[in-house]
Amino acid sequence: SLHDALPISAEALPHWRLGTRDLAALRQMAWILATDPNESVRNGEEARALAVRAVELSGGTDGVIWDVLAAAYAETGRFEDAVATAERALGLVRDKSLEAAIRDRIRLYREGQAFRTAAPR
Repeated sequence: SLHDALPISAEALPHWRLGTRDLAALRQMAWILATDPNESVRNGEEARALAVRAVELSGGTDGVIWDVLAAAYAETGRFEDAVATAERALGLVRDKSLEAAIRDRIRLYREGQAFRTAAPR
């Protein structure tokens, strides 16, 4: 099969992911890697790299992607960057419920906490 012909090692996977130009995929992968409640799933540095790539591909105009980058910064302990980036996201989003969620995340970041998605029930 094709998968056998192209073995992708765990070390190569982040480089392959960064090669994609699919904004939705980059955003979703970065969000999961930054916010998953399962510590073994999270990888803040990879989340940050994917989110930076998404910001670049989007031209920096997508508030949702800035929100994802902020979550990645928080996961890597860069809380000042997380706050500044989330505030940038706030200036770009127009959805009131998303604005409220980002404001809640900013409060977490100011307290030195990363955001976690809800644990599965």
